[in-house]
Amino acid sequence: AGAGAERGVTPPAGAGRPGSAAQPAAPPPPPPQVDGPGDDLDFAAMVKDMQDILVSNGGADPSQEEDEEDELYMDDKHAAALAGRFLLNGAEVPLPVRDSDSLALKVEALRMYLEQKLGTTPFLKVYRRLEALSLDDDEAEVSREFLAVLGSDNLPYLQLIHQLIVCEENLNSTA
Repeated sequence: AGAGAERGVTPPAGAGRPGSAAQPAAPPPPPPQVDGPGDDLDFAAMVKDMQDILVSNGGADPSQEEDEEDELYMDDKHAAALAGRFLLNGAEVPLPVRDSDSLALKVEALRMYLEQKLGTTPFLKVYRRLEALSLDDDEAEVSREFLAVLGSDNLPYLQLIHQLIVCEENLNSTA
């Protein structure tokens, strides 16, 4: 593979091979790894979760959609978020709420926490981009967008924004 392949650009079939016939395209390269604190696997899993949500809402039987969505959110991180406990790199985020407070109040406290930590404009850019993810989005490009807005130091907050969106969708679906 040439230098272009390292940057996620696949050269045309037969490029650099005189006289070769067109060959099937190679599988796409893995998404780029982001240097810095945080867990790159969590980020990749979050993007996959968001894409899976979009796929599950693509015209299937509504009762099956609910079952699939329930299964999607059965991991510890989603279960904790839906219970109003939000995790950042495996540790619970300290929010100014009580255990007895409603999920809606806890979600609002998380939103305020994220706006304080990231700034309102970066938070809203990333929040809106996560909500707008589609199957047509290029994963590497989305990763670059998040990195450009948040910087490597704040990239771990993506998992909290994802938890926020999951909880808001849950609250809106039960309203």
